[in-house]
Amino acid sequence: MKRVYGTIYVKVVAIMLAVIFISVVVPYSVFNLYYKKYAGDEIEYFFIQNLKTATRYLEEHDLPLNDMEHLYNVGTFRVLVQQDTKGLTLTPEQEKMLENEEEPVITNWQGEKGVYAAAARYRDVYVIWILQTDSLFQKTHFAGMLALLVSVLGGSFIAVVAGRKMTGPIRKLNDATRRVAAGEFSLQLKNPYRDEIGSLINSFNIMTRELASVEMLRSDFVSDISHEFKTPLTAIEGYAKLLVDETDPDERRGYVQIITEETQRLSTLAQNILTLNKLEKGNIPVQRSRVCIDEQIRRALTLCESKWSAKLLELELELDEAEIEGLEPLLMQVWTNLIDNAIKFSAEGKKIWITLVNADRHTIFRIQDEGPGIPEIDRNHIFEKFYKGDKSRGSDGNGLGLSIVRRVVEMHNGTISVENREQGGTCFTVTL
Repeated sequence: MKRVYGTIYVKVVAIMLAVIFISVVVPYSVFNLYYKKYAGDEIEYFFIQNLKTATRYLEEHDLPLNDMEHLYNVGTFRVLVQQDTKGLTLTPEQEKMLENEEEPVITNWQGEKGVYAAAARYRDVYVIWILQTDSLFQKTHFAGMLALLVSVLGGSFIAVVAGRKMTGPIRKLNDATRRVAAGEFSLQLKNPYRDEIGSLINSFNIMTRELASVEMLRSDFVSDISHEFKTPLTAIEGYAKLLVDETDPDERRGYVQIITEETQRLSTLAQNILTLNKLEKGNIPVQRSRVCIDEQIRRALTLCESKWSAKLLELELELDEAEIEGLEPLLMQVWTNLIDNAIKFSAEGKKIWITLVNADRHTIFRIQDEGPGIPEIDRNHIFEKFYKGDKSRGSDGNGLGLSIVRRVVEMHNGTISVENREQGGTCFTVTL
């Protein structure tokens, strides 16, 4: 059988019932105990005083004491006037007090529980005032028990309802957590609360949004990386099969060249993924040092010389001497990636401008090209992983270079931006 209430609900109700018991039952028990003692003392005082008053009145007016039997034989009171102490349970000391007509004595009547008698001797008779206290205390006890029952039942009902109300959000949150664990990352809970429960639900909603975002990124990452690996692997497999049956040396060299290029593409992709993973996790073992930025840019241009020379590109450089505290290998990737992109998207015979200036305690690197430019819809996404944008800008690359560039720049407390030039082409600006 499915359990209706969780452990927290049972605990809350149990605590509430315990509070009710302590705050109602215990005070009632204490009251009941002390009330009897207090009431007994009051009754004894009232009993004796009235007996004295009544006998004094009858004596002063020379009335027979037997008249008291008619005056007080009502309700719980009864008065007897008799010649002896029959019916009284007396101690020797009490018998002596009655014989000497001293103070009245209080004792039991005929040994019955709850029936008391106040006895006094006047002249040659005994005046006995009998009080039936059981009925008086029973009425009080009944009233107390009724009040106790109403309090316990009402408190129990409130405890059950309040416990259910208090633990309801927790049960819903528990069910929602199970659904999230089953993969329902888009789940969001309504949050009408403004207390700790509300804060907990708000944190839950933030968690599910983050999980949904991570799941989407993971799915996109798996899809993109699968595609990026599949394309060069397919090419390698296809040309390797052709290479087996090909006898023409020139064709074989062409196939080997393509296989080599695709293998290099796979290697670069794997290296970029590892680099990006290290950057995002902050797992960078390289120590910071003084880095000469202008020297790095010249070295990057030298590494890319074969590419820009093959396209007959014209380079215009304006490099100030600039040094910053940074991670030299990672900064080198920034300049290499940006220069390589500018070369890749520039047509033959076009021009590339590269400047490096010191301004207002910042070092500003700017590279401009005369390529096709970047559509506005793509400019907001080009720094995302695996995003390639407009296919007119070429299908080369794997969409990780600019992600690495932005992450490295941010690690150095810098910024990177991109805009299209009015004359055509793009302009990337890095501020460190």
